Amino acid sequence: MYIVRGNVVDALLNKEIDFLLHCCNAQGKYASGIAGEIRQKIPTAYNVYMNSINTIPESKCLGTISVEKGVVNIIGQKYYGYAGMRYVNYGALAKAFNDLFYVVQDYSLKQPKDISIGIPHLIGHGLAGGDKLVIMELIEHCLCSWCDNVILYKI
Repeated sequence: MYIVRGNVVDALLNKEIDFLLHCCNAQGKYASGIAGEIRQKIPTAYNVYMNSINTIPESKCLGTISVEKGVVNIIGQKYYGYAGMRYVNYGALAKAFNDLFYVVQDYSLKQPKDISIGIPHLIGHGLAGGDKLVIMELIEHCLCSWCDNVILYKI
């Protein structure tokens, strides 16, 4: 795992990475931060996200993944807000990171260890309120255990 300066959405569009992971809420709000940029530049990823939250019962959606054009929507938080509290669910992120191993096999011709995964360096932090050290540990343990090319993008 390493950190680079750059825009993770542009990296996906320029085919510098195979998958872009980001954390979404279960409320259908996909407008702020990285989600807003994805919605603008890759609108079908938003459509797939909306379809998934409309078809999966709210009680079962945490930790689920939907994929469209390399964008991996992880439902990692039930709610969102600006109250400065933690909305991200660490267990949901861990489940999704582990499940991704099987998901990428369906969407990529490469072996899971050979794909490249781009992640916004603030995944689960920012508005989601997660602890950076906990999330970095989840990425290291759950993703880096099977993928050799995990890149955190910092603007």
